[in-house]
Amino acid sequence: MKRTLGGLFPGVVVLALLSVLIPTTVYASSTAKASNGTAQSFQTVIFSVAPETTTNGSATGIITWTAPANNTDFYAYYVNTGTIAVNAFTWTVAHVSGGAGNTLNYCPIGTTFTLPNKCSDNSTPTAMAASGTGPALAVGQWRPIHFKINSNGAVFTAASTVSRSQIRLATNTVA
Repeated sequence: MKRTLGGLFPGVVVLALLSVLIPTTVYASSTAKASNGTAQSFQTVIFSVAPETTTNGSATGIITWTAPANNTDFYAYYVNTGTIAVNAFTWTVAHVSGGAGNTLNYCPIGTTFTLPNKCSDNSTPTAMAASGTGPALAVGQWRPIHFKINSNGAVFTAASTVSRSQIRLATNTVA
């Protein structure tokens, strides 16, 4: 008798453990399949804000302004030329050579300058520093800028960058 019970006891324990573990494993598997049943995709994006001479982003890169005379007005745009909206961008206007006197201002996003001191929405331009952080721009949006160089022959450049921290948060596309 002792041999029979001793031989059955380990088998009963194994069966009891299997009956507890099998439903748990099956349940976890069906849950995983249910929550991951839709296809997901990744999208390649380009984030870029560039100083432009037009609003369509046709000549991306650094702009160089050289004043042919005193009090010369230049107009440009910081344009989102990428494929994704940006939460911000960093602009810089650097003095390269010649006299340093200048005036730099901007109009609201999507407007233009009608005069050096007037925006197309009839607002007054806002003064801006030689470097700083610009606003959020959707793809194709622009911020117009006006730059007046007060010294004949002075040279300035305008540039911009977008860092990873300045792009919008990633979204999950479900196919």
